[in-house]
Amino acid sequence: MNKSLKIEIDVSMYESIDALKDPSVIDKIVGEINEILQKKGQRANNSSIVKSYKNAVSLLRWKKKQISPGLLTIYLPTNVLEFIQDTVVPNASSDEDVLETSVDKDSIDSELDCQLISPVPDDSHISF
Repeated sequence: MNKSLKIEIDVSMYESIDALKDPSVIDKIVGEINEILQKKGQRANNSSIVKSYKNAVSLLRWKKKQISPGLLTIYLPTNVLEFIQDTVVPNASSDEDVLETSVDKDSIDSELDCQLISPVPDDSHISF
C-alpha cells in the first residue's frame, strides 16, 4: 500500500462541490496546500498537487450527495514530496565566499621539471 500525506482543507465557503472545479479555486487551494507543505518543511510540484486535489474533489462528489462541501481531504503520495532542505542548492553570494585558486607559470614549470627529472634506469623495460 502506498503511503500518503493527509491534508484537510476547509472548503465550506464554497457554494457547491462544482465550485471546487473552478480554475481560480483550484489555484487558491493549491496555494494553501503549498503553504501547509512549506510549514512542514516539504514541497511537491504543482501538477502532483492538482492531480491529488482533483481526485479529492471527485471522491467528495461521489461520497457526499450534499449541495455544499465542508472539509476536503487531500491525499498526497509521499513519493511526490521532497524535503525543502534537499532541494536548496547553495550558491556563492559574495566574493568572500568564493575561493580562488591561482596557478602561476613558475609553479607549473617546477612541477613539470620534477616529473621530467624522475630517474629511470637504462636497463629497465616497461611493458603492458
